[in-house]
Amino acid sequence: QFWPGASALGKLISDGSESYEVVGIARDGKYRSIGDDARPALYMVYPQRHRTLASLLVRTRPGAPRIDREVRGLARELDPDLPIQTNSSYEELIGLSLLPNRVAAGSAAGFGVLGLLLAAVGLFGVLSYAVTQRTREIGIRIALGADRRDIHGLVLGQGMRLMGIGLLIGCALAFGAAQLLRSLLYGLSPGDPVTFGGIVLLFGIVGSLASYLPARRATRTDPMHALRYE
Repeated sequence: QFWPGASALGKLISDGSESYEVVGIARDGKYRSIGDDARPALYMVYPQRHRTLASLLVRTRPGAPRIDREVRGLARELDPDLPIQTNSSYEELIGLSLLPNRVAAGSAAGFGVLGLLLAAVGLFGVLSYAVTQRTREIGIRIALGADRRDIHGLVLGQGMRLMGIGLLIGCALAFGAAQLLRSLLYGLSPGDPVTFGGIVLLFGIVGSLASYLPARRATRTDPMHALRYE
């Protein structure tokens, strides 16, 4: 960024009062919140810029036991009067920072499940009412030779059309809402195809089940009873 087309190693960078030599390059990172975009940062050598407060990061192998006491003991050996704050593992720090987002995600998931159940009940009710309203029509179709599978497909197709329209509208609204929640989507894009594909598949299964019972009831319609139905 500061030396386009040239290596930064060995160059000098100034903060206005002192100059420092660039001795290494580090990747951009997230320093305040995991939802922030990665940004550049300067790592200063401690003897060059002394601070009264410092953080020590200790890297261990995955699954290794915690070494809190060993690190604290080494610090005490170097300086018995050194004030040491309570230390935590990286997982604990990240878990604490993500707690509000996890609570919000859990609440959103709960409302999502409730919405899914309401959609299934609503689709079942609409199709049941439609079958009742079309009892005479279904009876005439059966009397004229319509196969039970044709009647089943007729009602099921109506349910699938309603569900398809709902999915198109819902996915469009969900894609727009995901753009507003971009900062809360860690490791995912607002238009993640796997997520949207899973949603469509889930609603397709639920919608099919909600449409199956009214369609099955329609196939059991007695033509003689239906022709007398008003």
